[in-house]
Amino acid sequence: MEKILLNVILLAMLLLLSALFSGSETAMFSLSGVRVQRLVKERAAGSATLHRLLDKPRRLIITILVGNTLVNTASATVAASLAISIMGNRGIGVAIGVMTFLLLVLGEITPKTYAFNHAEGFSLRMARPIAAFSALIRPITWVLEGLTDLILKPVDGERHHISREEFDTLIRESESQGILAESEKKMMQSVFSMSTTPVKEIMVPLKEIIAVGVDSGVQEIISVAAKDMTSRLPVYTETLDDSSHFIHIKDILEYKWGKEDFDIRRVMHPIIAVNENKTANELMKSFQAKRTHLALVKDGHGQVTGLVTLEDLLEELVGEIEDEYDLEKGGGEAAAQPTADGAERTAGGGECL
Repeated sequence: MEKILLNVILLAMLLLLSALFSGSETAMFSLSGVRVQRLVKERAAGSATLHRLLDKPRRLIITILVGNTLVNTASATVAASLAISIMGNRGIGVAIGVMTFLLLVLGEITPKTYAFNHAEGFSLRMARPIAAFSALIRPITWVLEGLTDLILKPVDGERHHISREEFDTLIRESESQGILAESEKKMMQSVFSMSTTPVKEIMVPLKEIIAVGVDSGVQEIISVAAKDMTSRLPVYTETLDDSSHFIHIKDILEYKWGKEDFDIRRVMHPIIAVNENKTANELMKSFQAKRTHLALVKDGHGQVTGLVTLEDLLEELVGEIEDEYDLEKGGGEAAAQPTADGAERTAGGGECL
């Protein structure tokens, strides 16, 4: 009788351990990285250990599964021994049926449901015991990790690309948990949207482009740049469609005092042209590769439809910013110059329609 009682107590303890292992798996792996970071930031008891465990998810899942397997095997053995001592050999079938039911209800469904609904608290309470058990069976997990790596190596290199919906959910959760401020949330959303936003949505339209003619003089250019608060100006011969260069206002300041004859061709830099459907993210990469800050935007027929600068791209991320060479507003009115298409264009390039 005493042996039966001991087996019942042992079986109850094993079922409890099975529930704890099962619950730990559900609770820990249902926590997002954002929630774990918040717990660490709040210095919740066990949060540092939990963070270390989740930092190596493969080792963690192996540890939990090894523990659960050992416990379930032991509980089945004890149940069989208990059934045989009571019912003889006929008890084995009964033990199998009863243990299947108990492990399913008490070792899986109930603890997993509870752990999912109380993920943070359950994970924090179980972090240290799981970490201790992981250290205890380290040789076993080391072997199993090696085998798992070997089996999964052919497919482990495949990247999981996060979807827009997943990204938005992560950002909203980060803000709600207090990890991201409102401004930081907007910036991160802007970063993601740059991969889908076409250049034509952020460009300066054609009629607002400030440009200078190839025959413009120093004072005329400085006046236009000062009036329109810009530091980089496309250079055109007849229309912007033939523009292939730009000038930077800082490059012509030395000519302001008339020390030598000014020729705009000496200070021109090549300007790149991009299709209006190119994404903002692709344009940013082009700017980085070509080490430039300015691009003309063209449609499918090769006609200029706008202008976009590095500043425009950055403003998509952080809002309005000032150019590093912005000038104080001032200067005289720019003289109008006729263009090949019959419209008038100031020396600064704004079409007068």
